[in-house]
Amino acid sequence: MNRFKCPACGRNQYTSKDEAEGCICCGHKELKKMETFKVKFTHSGKRRAHIASVKIREGREVYRHPRGRFVVLEFEGKSGKFREAFWPEEIVKAI
Repeated sequence: MNRFKCPACGRNQYTSKDEAEGCICCGHKELKKMETFKVKFTHSGKRRAHIASVKIREGREVYRHPRGRFVVLEFEGKSGKFREAFWPEEIVKAI
């Protein structure tokens, strides 16, 4: 399932296709595809034990700062969904 976001009204649209034709809410022609990214969770601390136990999680992009200063990703955890902000350099596009 692919998620697209309308820059005009800000609403999300979901489709199984790789491209969306237009916003079903406001009729805007161009939609932005929201990508899935992988990010490393190292937690706080610089000890080797923490660095060796790095977890890689996959999250959906929820928000990207207009000037590219940070990206907010949404993850699925044991107790539900949660969001976290990252520097753009910290994330890797999922294949």
